[in-house]
Amino acid sequence: MENNQNKNKKGVYILLSIFIASAIWFFVDEYGNNGGPYLQEKTVEDIPIEYRYENILLDRDLMVLEEGTTATIDLTLEGGRRLLSRLDRSDIQVTVDLSAIAAPGIQNLSYKISFSNNRFNNLTRKTTSPGYATVNISELNKKTVDIRCELVGNVADGYSAGALQLEQTTVDIRGLDADIEAISYAKVTLDIGKDAMETVSRELTCQFYDRNDNLVDIAKIHPSADAVLVTLPIYVTKDLTLEIDLLESAGLRADNMNISIEPAAITVTGDAIELRNVERITIGELDLLTVPKNGISTHSFSVSIPETWQNVNNVTRATITVSFKDMVFAKIPVKEITYINQPEGKEIYPITQELMISVYGKRADVETIVPERLSVTADFRDFSGASGIYTVPVTAEIASGKDVGISGKYEIKVDIQELDPGFSLEPDLPAE
Repeated sequence: MENNQNKNKKGVYILLSIFIASAIWFFVDEYGNNGGPYLQEKTVEDIPIEYRYENILLDRDLMVLEEGTTATIDLTLEGGRRLLSRLDRSDIQVTVDLSAIAAPGIQNLSYKISFSNNRFNNLTRKTTSPGYATVNISELNKKTVDIRCELVGNVADGYSAGALQLEQTTVDIRGLDADIEAISYAKVTLDIGKDAMETVSRELTCQFYDRNDNLVDIAKIHPSADAVLVTLPIYVTKDLTLEIDLLESAGLRADNMNISIEPAAITVTGDAIELRNVERITIGELDLLTVPKNGISTHSFSVSIPETWQNVNNVTRATITVSFKDMVFAKIPVKEITYINQPEGKEIYPITQELMISVYGKRADVETIVPERLSVTADFRDFSGASGIYTVPVTAEIASGKDVGISGKYEIKVDIQELDPGFSLEPDLPAE
């Protein structure tokens, strides 16, 4: 029994030893970097170099020449077999910083090597071939060329195109003399489509051509702008009706007016988008209180349009002729006058016994006005210290729901008297 237990323990120890040994072997094979027979080397060839901050060189009128510049390197790394077996060229980034270069000539710069996965950081860098990056820096030459625009498409009937507008008409190109001298001009193409009815504005990519109108490859050219904003205004010519805003009051309504405007319309040309939903132009306001209620009156107004439109007729003023269709007047006698804010300790004696209030409006409305529908009020707020005969302004209002106006200003004469100190408004009571 005891022998069997010993045998079982021995078997467990053997299995545990095998497991520990396997784990150690796996770890060393995967991550080992302390030397010894478990480490291997691997050379990855033709790793491309990424040159960074070339834009800074362009600002200094410098550029990197392909000729004489190191394009790739071979990198030898040491590490565990399994880790090395998983390493691919695409996992390695080799970069060179150009930001410190300030002059042309051959420059020898160091590499920066990094990995796309942190697990490869356990690998040891052994050698690089070449040992540094050789960079051939040249001065840039500059040339300015015109930008041309080719139009494609057509404008719809009744519309017209304005002058083509380019955000810039030239572009600077920089590079070696041999490369930039071949370029004669830059060109963009604006396609406005079929039957264009509104302004077209697009940012278009420049293409470069030689003097024989052949497209030039600009891989070695550095233009100051890759694209340009091009706008083609599309205009429309329309007749716009002139109109006036009428300011109404009681008894003075727009539907009771005869109105004519001379000229009745003007012809304008403007941006098709701006004019798309415009059919009328309001030339001003006319307060009907200022319009004579009898006869015909004329009023002159200036005609103004937005600066972006063109007044084809050159019409700068219009004449408005107005008259009332149905306007009658009546004088309503009013005897009942209300006093408010009467002075304390004083009595008011009316001298004016009746007012004739002038009203106007449509006949059907005016004929309904009777004295009871008019209220006349005299306010004595400003007469608290007055005594004697005074003229006091009054306000008249129509108490009816009719659309009738009141014309003129009204006033009454009153005699303001101090009350006798012994005077009382209370009736005398008989003695008991």
